[in-house]
Amino acid sequence: MPFQAIVVGLAEDLLWRGLIQPALNAVLSPPRRKGLRLGTVLASIGFGVSHLVNLTHQPVSAALEQVVFATAVGLVLGCRYDTSVNLWGAVILHNALEAMAVAVPLLLVR
Repeated sequence: MPFQAIVVGLAEDLLWRGLIQPALNAVLSPPRRKGLRLGTVLASIGFGVSHLVNLTHQPVSAALEQVVFATAVGLVLGCRYDTSVNLWGAVILHNALEAMAVAVPLLLVR
């Protein structure tokens, strides 16, 4: 469980916010444009869609719900990265969400 809460979030943020989002923004968004950037939106959608991999072990409805949630979270994390240009803020927020996703169900079962 610590693996999911720490390593997965870090790896996803390095890929989506650290590599893909800046590359998309460099190509699709003006350099000094303020506000929501197209590359950030597309990276967030890609981040959400990448969660379809969970169809291998979840029902379709649960996987689609996770895609929608991950897209929204990706947009929040992406905007956080765009405003700070610091990946660690997004990583910490993402890891906190992952930790809650693991811990809350365990606490409810007991």
